[in-house]
Amino acid sequence: MTKVPRTPIAVVLVLIAAALLLAYLNDQNGDSEGNPSSYSARRFGAKAAYLLLLQTGYPVERWEGSPQDLPKNSAQVTLVLAGPEHSASREDAKAIGQFVRGGGRLIVTGWSITQTGLPSGLTDGPARVGFAPCLPAAPTKLTRAGPITQESDVYWDAQAAEQVVHYRDSEGRAVVVSYTLGQGEVIWWASPLPLSNIGIRDQGNLDLLLYSVGRDRRILWDEYYHTTHDRVHTGNYASVLRWAKWQVLFLGAVLLFAYARRSVPVKPLLRPSRLSPLEFVQTMGSVFHKANARLAPLEIAFARLQQVASRRLALHTASSAEEIVQAMQRRGYEVPEELLHSLREAQGAMSDPGLREGAAVDHTSTIKQVLAILERERTKNV
Repeated sequence: MTKVPRTPIAVVLVLIAAALLLAYLNDQNGDSEGNPSSYSARRFGAKAAYLLLLQTGYPVERWEGSPQDLPKNSAQVTLVLAGPEHSASREDAKAIGQFVRGGGRLIVTGWSITQTGLPSGLTDGPARVGFAPCLPAAPTKLTRAGPITQESDVYWDAQAAEQVVHYRDSEGRAVVVSYTLGQGEVIWWASPLPLSNIGIRDQGNLDLLLYSVGRDRRILWDEYYHTTHDRVHTGNYASVLRWAKWQVLFLGAVLLFAYARRSVPVKPLLRPSRLSPLEFVQTMGSVFHKANARLAPLEIAFARLQQVASRRLALHTASSAEEIVQAMQRRGYEVPEELLHSLREAQGAMSDPGLREGAAVDHTSTIKQVLAILERERTKNV
């Protein structure tokens, strides 16, 4: 029976799982109707509101930094925190509170006000179906636009005197509320529908947005907690999808490479010989260095020269440097006079116990040069 290899099956399973994951992410990203991000052009995105404010001269800008980086002098600054996609940390909530108490204005929608740690009186009830009309509860600075539309099932249930109810739905539930906190102000909407791309078409919704942000205030549109735009500090489906594709391709390449390696003939690894000449030289050098034997290399080199000279010049193996020099001159070897003089000095240095290491190296080099001349002449005559 033929054995089915396991590695290709693993590759197929991984690729199938990756394809399912990518399909799921595509569906999630494609079916979404958007969130109140100034980058989103979908139904419930807020790109139209942001561009409208920008083109009509409002000092609006996207705020992609952490709430902890908000301006310390928050007077005449409005922060739009509409439908955040992520929860605020304890440090971020504290920073938002300091922003409002320092004179800033916060426009916040839905349940997200509970994440900021600010006072709230939220509760839920029967959902408002579709774009439910909401009427002014009192003549205030925000109700000059007349009726607006809202959705969701959240409403404000607090009865504190300092909390002003601006709009109520058909059931009398508060859907737009404001109150002062320190030197600043909090404006709460039940949902971000009035500033969405589909909701801002209604005159009342547009006016509610304009009256809420203020004409002469710097407007910061929060993008730190949204995921529509591709940024490093917030995840989104597009970036996840892109990185997932690269990871799947990399994993598939690794697995296919591993399978290909398993398919080729197996060859034993080449092991370097432990009897390498270089290793021997390094070992001997280390031994001489530890023994502080500066004369040993010089003696070995000169003994080698005596052996070669005995064969090439017909001398005895204990010949002195002077005898070797005279024999080379008689045989007609072309050796510089300085080199012959250095050879005589090298033999004399062999009896010097205080010879420096540098001098020993120089004398050894001299002996090797003379030895090379003898060896070269022998090779030429062979």
